[in-house]
Amino acid sequence: MHNIDARSFSARERWCRRRVGLLSLATLLTASCVSIPVYEADVFDARRTVTPATFAVPGATLEEVSIPAADPGVTLSGWWLESDGAEATVLLFGGRDFHLVHSTGYLELFAQLPVNALLVDYRGYGWSEGEPSLQALTRDARVLRRYLAQEREVSDDRLIVHGHSIGTFPALTLADGQSVGGVVLENPVTSAQDWGRSFLPWYTRLFVRLDLEESLRRFDSGARMNRVDEPVFIAAGGQDRVVPASLARSLYSEVRGEGGELIVVEGAGHNDLHRFEEYRSGYQRLVRRVEERAGERR
Repeated sequence: MHNIDARSFSARERWCRRRVGLLSLATLLTASCVSIPVYEADVFDARRTVTPATFAVPGATLEEVSIPAADPGVTLSGWWLESDGAEATVLLFGGRDFHLVHSTGYLELFAQLPVNALLVDYRGYGWSEGEPSLQALTRDARVLRRYLAQEREVSDDRLIVHGHSIGTFPALTLADGQSVGGVVLENPVTSAQDWGRSFLPWYTRLFVRLDLEESLRRFDSGARMNRVDEPVFIAAGGQDRVVPASLARSLYSEVRGEGGELIVVEGAGHNDLHRFEEYRSGYQRLVRRVEERAGERR
């Protein structure tokens, strides 16, 4: 039995990539002659950036906000999107690589739905202060919820918590701890253990044990999902190489009642679901359910 010290997801990914690289090298060395095409487009990783000053979507405005974090002396940098005709608000928790300046896809999606939205850079990202950790992220999630209630007058029944990848953890922490209007999980993570093991070839899983740091062991999305009563929309990319769609299916099996929907977009990857009509339509259905339920309670 071999132990893997998974003190961070990035360390685990490097471990997997090194071994994949070694296997690839061995394959090349044993092959008689292999030609690998390399194109000019492979050299670049261009992504559109956006700021409140350059944001231009009809019927929507983007405002820069600074929000005190859960710990004294730490400030989070965020953007508040306000859309004409919006009757619900999204609180977005991005993935590990999420940065506000790369949120064009989300902003355009939210304006189109339409919903208002709060997007924030995690601690240590962009202009947000402090150091990132899952515990800090959970505490800050509650602070952001209070900000929406007090500063933006967002009621519980019109709040949609949206978690992408590791953003699943804070999103479900909020949904489990208090009433919300709805939950969106995009390429969700069930647990650190499941995520780590998904990188291992099936034939090694009996012989390799992940040695997870204590803080990572505490997060179990399945257990929290089983206690959520609100409408849930789970979406996964069939071509996601970071979080396999099998984790979304596993998490969907924990949804209570009939208020859940799962879609797997076969052509989508980890960061591009917003480009697909299947995803946008599913999100729109979730927003309608939230608005209808909120209206019934009035």
